[in-house]
Amino acid sequence: MRYWRILMVLSLLSSCKRQAIESGLKSNEEVAAISNIKPNERGIVYISKDVGRSWENRSNGLPTKTPITEMKTFSGILVAATSQWYSAN
Repeated sequence: MRYWRILMVLSLLSSCKRQAIESGLKSNEEVAAISNIKPNERGIVYISKDVGRSWENRSNGLPTKTPITEMKTFSGILVAATSQWYSAN
């Protein structure tokens, strides 16, 4: 009986993953077309003032290759963390 439950949970998780993959986006070009971010424009911080219809790069002054290690939301504010030390002078 226990194995039956485990099998059911695994089957459910597998079907959810398959559905997410099938309904997901196909390429970076498609993401850029939807979000209006230029494919050759790179940045860490983007802001949208129209619920995601267009995005504006606000990464000016930040290092170009800063890896984001964690993202969280606190009271409606999105916070991105990096493992590298950064100082603005």
